[in-house]
Amino acid sequence: MSAPFLDHDDPLRGALSELVSAESSLNTYTDPIPGATGYISETDASVKHAMEHIHAAFELVNRAFRDRETARSRFYRMQLKLADKTPNERCAAYVAYGAALLTLDRQGLGESNEAEVLRDSMDVQWYLMPESDQVHARAMVAVLGEQFETAGHDPGDEAR
Repeated sequence: MSAPFLDHDDPLRGALSELVSAESSLNTYTDPIPGATGYISETDASVKHAMEHIHAAFELVNRAFRDRETARSRFYRMQLKLADKTPNERCAAYVAYGAALLTLDRQGLGESNEAEVLRDSMDVQWYLMPESDQVHARAMVAVLGEQFETAGHDPGDEAR
């Protein structure tokens, strides 16, 4: 049973609130349900109430994962659409490397060896492009960066 004060736009925050409520229910005196038999979640009102909060938390976490996958799919489709509009292969490669680098940076791996390899690969593509393509590539990576910021988490998944 979800409390009415929960922020339903942020399912993970809501799940945490549900778990706090469940813990509170479990930190009360026993409240046996007269005539009930079976598991403790069926025989004690406090435990039964806690289980309702835990179930609601699972539902909210599941919603958060679905929302995340929807954002990742949207982001991936946008990458494909942008790649279709790139003037050449070097520009498309530069943007793909930029998206992968944004993903690593969002994961706290912006200074990793993998990120350094991506930067080197981007440099190669950059210097092989004419200036007009460089302007286009820079703008496309900026759009991807904005998408990362508005999603609030890593919407990209370069493995797809």
